[in-house]
Amino acid sequence: MPDVNFSKISPRPTTSLSGRVNYEQELNPQQLAVVMAGQGPMLVIAGPGSGKTRTVTYRVARLVETGTNPDSILLLTFTNKAARTMLDRVANLLPVRTLHFWGGTFHHIGNVILRKHAKLIGYQNNYTILDREDSKDLINDILKTIKLDTPPKNFPKSNILAGIFGYAANTGREIKETIGKDTPQLMKFSADIIRIFDIYTAKKLKQNLMDFDDLLLNWKKLFEEHQTVRDFYARKFIYTLVDEYQDTNHLQGEIIERLAGVHRNLTVVGDDAQSIYSFRGADFTNIMEFPNRYPEAKIYKLEANYRSTPEILRLANCCIKHNTKQFPKNLQALCPEGEYPKLVILDNNFAQAKFVTKEILELHRREKIPLNQMAVLYRAHYQSMELQMELANLKLPFEIRSGLRFFEQAHLKDVLSYLKIISNFNHELAWQRALKLYPGIGPASAEHLWKTIKELKNLSALPACPDGPPEADRDANRHLSAAPASLPPERVASGKPRPSGRDGRASGPRRFSGAAMKSWQELVKLINKIDNPNLKDNPAVLINIILDEWYRDYLEGNYADYRDRIDDLKQLSVFAEQFNSLEKFLSRITLLTNAEGEEHRAGTKPSVSDRLILSTIHQAKGLEWSVVFVIGLVEDRFPDSRHTTESELEEERRLFYVAVTRTKQKLYLCYPLAGEKRSALYEIFQQPSRFLQELDASSYREVRITQNESY
Repeated sequence: MPDVNFSKISPRPTTSLSGRVNYEQELNPQQLAVVMAGQGPMLVIAGPGSGKTRTVTYRVARLVETGTNPDSILLLTFTNKAARTMLDRVANLLPVRTLHFWGGTFHHIGNVILRKHAKLIGYQNNYTILDREDSKDLINDILKTIKLDTPPKNFPKSNILAGIFGYAANTGREIKETIGKDTPQLMKFSADIIRIFDIYTAKKLKQNLMDFDDLLLNWKKLFEEHQTVRDFYARKFIYTLVDEYQDTNHLQGEIIERLAGVHRNLTVVGDDAQSIYSFRGADFTNIMEFPNRYPEAKIYKLEANYRSTPEILRLANCCIKHNTKQFPKNLQALCPEGEYPKLVILDNNFAQAKFVTKEILELHRREKIPLNQMAVLYRAHYQSMELQMELANLKLPFEIRSGLRFFEQAHLKDVLSYLKIISNFNHELAWQRALKLYPGIGPASAEHLWKTIKELKNLSALPACPDGPPEADRDANRHLSAAPASLPPERVASGKPRPSGRDGRASGPRRFSGAAMKSWQELVKLINKIDNPNLKDNPAVLINIILDEWYRDYLEGNYADYRDRIDDLKQLSVFAEQFNSLEKFLSRITLLTNAEGEEHRAGTKPSVSDRLILSTIHQAKGLEWSVVFVIGLVEDRFPDSRHTTESELEEERRLFYVAVTRTKQKLYLCYPLAGEKRSALYEIFQQPSRFLQELDASSYREVRITQNESY
């Protein structure tokens, strides 16, 4: 990036390159209108597959070709790769060097500007940027040194706190408001969380540190407190272009307003119908209210679609028309006609998995469609469980874009460790995993406890107060307990000290710290509850007991996405309903978990390019495949039952719209009739997603698959 020189407020003109690019030949009429537009604010509503990147690229090229200095153009994107791609394409069109452009993510541009002016807001220009792990470490240091006003049990971990701080920064909310709206179960800790935030903020300033959110917060602060700096950049950037504008948050929106405050040559490009990231802080009102903030703005629409067949776009248009808050548009296909989307009705989730797997194999063998050109999309990761199992059974290679394979996830392994303990008392790895989940029990304590456990005969012999761990491990966990580490639990309440030896140390066997002893007692209590002969034939009930009695609280204090993890465990419980013994259930899990390992050891593990794609819809945005299956289209799952307000339901519908517009040729919408079993004869029947019910029957072809029926 070129250095800022305050003596040069006005940009230098460049030699005109007019006539080098034949825009009329290389762009369609809608794209051409955007590229050739004059000055002033512009809102470009770019539908999926409409050539948005090409349009922005040619717009930048046109500005340079007609005399605008590249140094006076700012291109803001959501990935540095996107900015590089656009600017490299400009360089291929015109004889210009990309280093003369200002282009990149908001954080990148903010960092470039702050490196020059950080001293104005109390930092040194050589500040250090904290990555996510660094931020968590700094918060952990604070947690070790302060005394909490609230009980430490289930106090949120550093990753949760960092998420709260970041979300508050990007949405413009106060910390308490953020907690109340997004993590209400933590409201009881709000005073302590606010205090930690204040200490965290002060430490960063004192130590000359900025986290990622500070790059935007301090950029905004710099512009608010120093008008000379703000005016310089507002005058410097004659043209500002923002890509994926529908994904900008409140803070980014305010920065953009300040940058465009002088010339008002602001071009924002995005699609309101693809605004699906409110959970990350994206502010839908940024794009919807743009015409109100810029009454003189011209609105352009890119509706010509290069990706999908007319049949798929007909269904997509039908879906999104039910949203009331939108810029209406009608996607028009430039591809030849193809197949109608299929609405596939199946008996249950397992039938859904079998159908999808069989159809993928048929498409791969019969039509020679590569596996990596097919994708299965879902609202939430847990909805892929049955499919993953079926793919593993058939050894069909797949790649998961939504996280780990289902049974490899930490929270599933945690809960399964309890079941392994009551199934096999001598399962050391299961004991070690379960023990280390509890506060005050570190690796040395867990090893010490295991030595005690393995000398016992059965679970009923677990001691209420075992001897304590090595001194070092107790010291490492001492901050977790308000009780002195030298006092046994029976003396903590009374405050009576234990007898001491001549060296001043407590005599007799060492005991755990108060926190560790309390944790041990909680563990024993839970194990005693699930170690019930009447429950060993019902693994689904055991999973629910573990979740309700303790593990749900653990998830809430340790993971920002605890709701999704709870959903995973509920789905595991549904899967467990088909087993009438704990041993059979655990054996099945082990076989499924080992399938990938056996494939790898046999040397047959295919390359990533040969794999079917499994992904949440959120992570599929911006991508495309020849064939797409959307599974789990049932009410309360999609739309998610937790999103019930009008604005939330409209975002869920936008998510469905994103899903169906990912495909080029074939689309399968899968609706399983039955959910979990409540008894051997009783299944919960599910309603089709309202998004399916809203579709015109003429926009799809219905297929009903029953048990033992081939397709």
